[in-house]
Amino acid sequence: MSCIFCMIGKGEIPSQTVYENEYVRAFLDLSQAGKGHTLVVPKKHADTLLDLDEATYLELMKAVQLVAKAVDKAFAPDGINILNNCKEAAGQSVMHAHVHIIPRYKDDKISFHLVNNENKYDLKEIANKIKENIHDVESMSWCRGNVGLALGLLKIQNIIAADRENDMIQEMVDEIHTKICNSNKMKNDCICHGNLSVAEYFIFRYQIFKDEKDLKIATKIVNMVKDRQTFRSLPEIPGFGIFTGEGGLAYELLRLEKCEEVPTLLC
Repeated sequence: MSCIFCMIGKGEIPSQTVYENEYVRAFLDLSQAGKGHTLVVPKKHADTLLDLDEATYLELMKAVQLVAKAVDKAFAPDGINILNNCKEAAGQSVMHAHVHIIPRYKDDKISFHLVNNENKYDLKEIANKIKENIHDVESMSWCRGNVGLALGLLKIQNIIAADRENDMIQEMVDEIHTKICNSNKMKNDCICHGNLSVAEYFIFRYQIFKDEKDLKIATKIVNMVKDRQTFRSLPEIPGFGIFTGEGGLAYELLRLEKCEEVPTLLC
């Protein structure tokens, strides 16, 4: 089924567009919850704000600020809500990331009610859990995170294994492997800093240990990227290169088929 916001973004469905550039389209929401209610939508499909690659997210937020300032100047509202509903339980009805700019006027009858649960939860425990997961999300990629470190350690371990065991390296390999196995999907798909780098890690592990579980995990990741509607990478870089584009998907498909003949590029 076609995504309505993808179609609006491409101009295939008419809209009252107020701003457009290479990355986003901003158009009036038909509901007009407040006079000037505008949606800002990335042209590149992503189900939610959490799924956007970093560069697209930044372009989206720049456009949101630009349009919100224009709405403020045009209608002089008493306030503005800049709102994103992320996933169905939070009120998202169209599964394509978008941001609402809703001008607010006195007595406009719009209401957002937040429940005070201050005494229900341990705030320190919640803060620590979020901080732990921020670290995991930031440090998973090949170019700047655990996947690159894990591949390097596996390579070193494989080189020195014939001479002696190294308990320290083994301990580091095991610790990082656990983190990678427990990590969530990344916002990007590319080999450099996305999901395909994780696939490459498991293919490389399979080459060393011959564990079919590693190959199955790699296959699942590659198929997820292959079956996705849109390859997720950096919008300012053409999407066909090996490290940052769809060439990496073709490369990983070759690696799955003939990993002993097609060498890894990452270590």
